[in-house]
Amino acid sequence: MFYTLIIINTLLGAIGGLLIKISSCKENSQRTLIEWILSKEFILGTFFYVIAIIMNIILLKHIQYIVFIACLSLTYVWTLFLSNIYLKEKITRKKLLAISLIIIGTIIVSI
Repeated sequence: MFYTLIIINTLLGAIGGLLIKISSCKENSQRTLIEWILSKEFILGTFFYVIAIIMNIILLKHIQYIVFIACLSLTYVWTLFLSNIYLKEKITRKKLLAISLIIIGTIIVSI
């Protein structure tokens, strides 16, 4: 059950980061700081981050720290794929290698 929550947690963190990045894209660069902070993308991205932080605190009470930190690196995996889908960022061989190493490392530490 806790590993399912970690996956949800890392996905929420990746979505939060994606939304904040979208809120600061070039089309939105003419916004003032207040307009940027009050944009729906920024508010929603911050909301997802806060939920992920609360989940971090709860999960740390139930999972070994070293395992938890290793599993949090899965956020980078989600971020890669979400950025590819929504921001049209390219997935290079180096990125695939890095993601593969993250997944392998997470599995090894979690065993």
